[in-house]
Amino acid sequence: MSVKIAAAMNAARAGRIINDSEEPFRDAVAAFREQAFQKAVDLLASEQSAEAFSPSASRRPGGDSVEEQGTADGHARDGQRRG
Repeated sequence: MSVKIAAAMNAARAGRIINDSEEPFRDAVAAFREQAFQKAVDLLASEQSAEAFSPSASRRPGGDSVEEQGTADGHARDGQRRG
């Protein structure tokens, strides 16, 4: 963007810098704005896509994974088998 702006200003005639460079400057800023918005849309879509396929997305809010899984039958809390 800055290269295009600098080129437009360098090409402007003496005493007409604003008149000769205003439109190229506006075009360069518009292109930059379009690229920035496109990047934001891409990042948002990527984030939403990642959330849609996340294994943790289906978990209940505040759920405790240990309680959801429970303990194996026949095993004591210390992981050793009873008996």
